[in-house]
Amino acid sequence: MSDAELRGLAASCHLLISTSKAEGLGLPLLEVQHGGLPVVAPDEPVFREVLGASGLLIRPDQPDSAVAALLGWIAEGGLTRAIQASRENVARWNAAAAEDAHRFRSFLAGDRTAYDAAESIVAPKGAA
Repeated sequence: MSDAELRGLAASCHLLISTSKAEGLGLPLLEVQHGGLPVVAPDEPVFREVLGASGLLIRPDQPDSAVAALLGWIAEGGLTRAIQASRENVARWNAAAAEDAHRFRSFLAGDRTAYDAAESIVAPKGAA
């Protein structure tokens, strides 16, 4: 599918429902969120980390409760709230990537302490 066809398909959708079991990074979810598309995904660690509070997390192995959660979320305005939350989530990840790029450039320039801060993604063992 070309980029234009993919954008057209995403524009025709109300949300993305992912039932992936093996997504390592969650990038497809962030890609559709970039366009403001709400995301429903499995309630698993990788999706909780990627989506934060910006999407609806369900248990695909419990279809009745997943449908009930989805219908309740929609009825309570979840789709409308998720559009802005999706964009905020993408901004959060873009900021994290920018910070990591800054640390990496500093490290390449010879700053051996670039990753020493406890809040850095790659902190030394034992860092609080």
